[in-house]
Amino acid sequence: MKNVNVKVEVTGMLEASGANSSKVSFQKAGDKVVYFDIKAKEALGLGKVKVIATSGNVTAVYDIEMNVIPRNPMTTFVEDKVVSAGASWDYGYNAVGMLGENSGYVEISTLPALNLEKRLGYLIRYPHGCIEQTTSSVFAQLFLNKLMTLPEKRANEVQRNIEAAISRLKLFQLPSGGFTYWPGNDYPSNWGTNYAGHFLMEAKKAGYLVPEVMLSSWIEFQSQKAESCGVLSGNEDNDLIQAYRLYSLALAGNPALGAMNRMKENSKVRREAQWRLALAYAAAGYDDQAKTLIESLSIEADSTLRDYRHTFGSSTRNKAMIMETLTALDQQEKSFELLLNLAAEMGNKDRWMSTQTTAYCFIAIAKSADNFGSDKATKTIVNIEGKDFDIDGEDFINQIVISNPDKKTSIKISNEGDTPVFAHIIRSGIPLEGTEEALKRNINFSITYSDMAGSPININALPQGTNFKVQVKVTNPGLKGEYNELALSQLFPSGWEIINTRLDGSAIGNEKAEYIDIRDDRTMHY
Repeated sequence: MKNVNVKVEVTGMLEASGANSSKVSFQKAGDKVVYFDIKAKEALGLGKVKVIATSGNVTAVYDIEMNVIPRNPMTTFVEDKVVSAGASWDYGYNAVGMLGENSGYVEISTLPALNLEKRLGYLIRYPHGCIEQTTSSVFAQLFLNKLMTLPEKRANEVQRNIEAAISRLKLFQLPSGGFTYWPGNDYPSNWGTNYAGHFLMEAKKAGYLVPEVMLSSWIEFQSQKAESCGVLSGNEDNDLIQAYRLYSLALAGNPALGAMNRMKENSKVRREAQWRLALAYAAAGYDDQAKTLIESLSIEADSTLRDYRHTFGSSTRNKAMIMETLTALDQQEKSFELLLNLAAEMGNKDRWMSTQTTAYCFIAIAKSADNFGSDKATKTIVNIEGKDFDIDGEDFINQIVISNPDKKTSIKISNEGDTPVFAHIIRSGIPLEGTEEALKRNINFSITYSDMAGSPININALPQGTNFKVQVKVTNPGLKGEYNELALSQLFPSGWEIINTRLDGSAIGNEKAEYIDIRDDRTMHY
């Protein structure tokens, strides 16, 4: 074989950016390397390269399949407006980024807009999976149908997500019945056990199949903890955790009345815990005792609490929990006051919320909204690219899917009812590489690359087979107090192979992360 013709054929999400054939000559048997330039399209999916080598009537063929994945996260942009009675809003819609990855919605609600798609999308797409985050991502979806009528495709997606979460939660449950914070831990997370069990009970109530052995084991664990736990404060089993545990048992039909009564008589129990204890009495069927317990309690969450780390909470999350109690006791006036407060916070585009806070706001608002009924005097017409959609229903939130989200289009929202409506236009997509902006807020971050001896290296010119180290330094500048429960995500180029130091033993004695998730193209330290 003296003269060989080498050709490449590219299909799918890849394309040739130069010549697609080359000739190679041999004077003796041996090897030669031929280079072709191929690049990924600005879209995601599979690409295939077929290499064909021909000499005379002899041909060799080799196929290479590659998966084009994004290097940027999904990003959501929200524009909102209060459309007065008789007024309209014209909006020019543009796609966010990569073709095929965009989505768009028009949302009309009679409540202050909840920023639904962004908040819910944040939960569903959140890339980490401890007990709290796994539960939060589906807990909100469990109550979504109380706020809006779900199209069949969305309803099926929600059902699959909830069923998958129930199955995944089995990985967290210990033989004792408690749930760990990460799969593989050998000790239970007290708040995580409360939260996951609460979700499982609500899922069962909604008609989902929850294994009985999973629930019975959890109830046994909770009952033992309820009776043995004192009312503590400021640690991993404080009074709010105990009150939530008592509520979860009452919800499961196994109220620990002795522990509830002891807690009710304890004058040191904090306000948030008293609100949750009242809900436990209501769930157990003792509404009078519950109402007596909250008679003199403020509906404002205590902003001075410092043990949020152990409950993954915030003052906003605690407001949502207070609202859940008010709803259960049919105190609609106070409940509606908090409903408007939480809806305004969720609708604030610049307001960051944790997964716990986001999920619990959804839960509380959905339960509360179920008691009020929608304002039937609303009538809104949404025109997307010349097609009218009439909104004249009883849902608090009405959502219209933009059918061609990759295309630039015009949207007009006309309010023909007697009351103002809250309009949201939500655009989601993956921005193209090169359009990113480096940001830091109240945290400092630096990254260095060095060879195995510790000397700096240039990562733009690395010979194949080079081993090197990546060192990340994260610093708290002290502007917002102490930070807990941090996640560090690093995505690496596809040509870099991550060495798993847990397998070769080099990580032993130098492990600062509580949990590490190492994948093909990224590492996540918690």
